Amino acid sequence: IYHGSLLFSNAAASNAEGENVILEAKHMMYVDPISPAGTTVGLLPGHNPLTPVAIGVTAHHFLVLRQGQLQMLSSLSGDLVQEEALKISVDGQALALIRDPTRAAPWLVTTTSIFQVNAVEEDRHVWKLYLNRAVAAGDDALFESALSYSKTPAQKVEIMRARASASIQQGRLHLAAIYYAQSGLSFDEVALSLLHCLDFTSGNANSNSSINAEGVAPQYGNALLESNAAYFNAPNENDVLQTQPAYT
Repeated sequence: IYHGSLLFSNAAASNAEGENVILEAKHMMYVDPISPAGTTVGLLPGHNPLTPVAIGVTAHHFLVLRQGQLQMLSSLSGDLVQEEALKISVDGQALALIRDPTRAAPWLVTTTSIFQVNAVEEDRHVWKLYLNRAVAAGDDALFESALSYSKTPAQKVEIMRARASASIQQGRLHLAAIYYAQSGLSFDEVALSLLHCLDFTSGNANSNSSINAEGVAPQYGNALLESNAAYFNAPNENDVLQTQPAYT
């Protein structure tokens, strides 16, 4: 499946210059069907059962229609999400996927029937897919996308902790402190996570590291203070009083 985003602005000029009007174009491989044997009985002679009859699209998935199966593939990961077997002897031979512009839903047309295809809560795992990509790439935009699709406090906590860890790996400790403050971790846990960033070799501090009297490198001490302030100032919908830090 060749897919991407269409560039509509100045499309004519782009074509005249020989430029591609598809942005972020990608290829997605088909997935072999997993339906039990016998569902393809009744195929036309010489027809390859793996050849798609039609391809449709929903908000987050591709629909691949074959003579014996209807598959739903994630447009983000390419993984097979669901597969429905079609019994040709009962349901008829698959002909096409037609999109209803009014209901924004696809219809499956066979030689004997018409089926409406409903994608129910198809975005419920999208946050996790964006999170996996964000962790792999360390991309703030992908973390924001993961947050926008998260639906529960537990999902938001997982995203903020992963984002804090990614920020630590990138050396952005002040951002890590802010993200940890929104992750539900206690201040002690946040402080320990930031302290682990110090460069220790076999339990001894690196000779090039500057450690103050309290055993904390100065550049990390500021992050710890910011983490403390962010932790106590982090809004909580169940809180009536907002506690301020006791020191600066």
